[in-house]
Amino acid sequence: MTRYTSAGIVTFCLGIPALYALSAGPVVYLKASDRLFLDNQGFETIYYPLVVAEHHIPPFGDLMHRYIELWNCDHDQELTPTDLGAESSEQSAS
Repeated sequence: MTRYTSAGIVTFCLGIPALYALSAGPVVYLKASDRLFLDNQGFETIYYPLVVAEHHIPPFGDLMHRYIELWNCDHDQELTPTDLGAESSEQSAS
């Protein structure tokens, strides 16, 4: 195995989880701006590993909350991956 192949494998193995975690931001933005119709269960299913990691690794949870707030288009309300779906269902009920 060449050095470039090894570097590519390492980049792939680290890059895919990072992109997965970073994808939560745009989803929060689209969901908060009513451009994405994803129910709470679907959101929790997609981001279940991040929700678990937030609860077990407090620094990661703090970082994710800050990152999500950057994408939150409704700055009066604080949205997190765990309560985003519940909030959107409350809005649709009213």
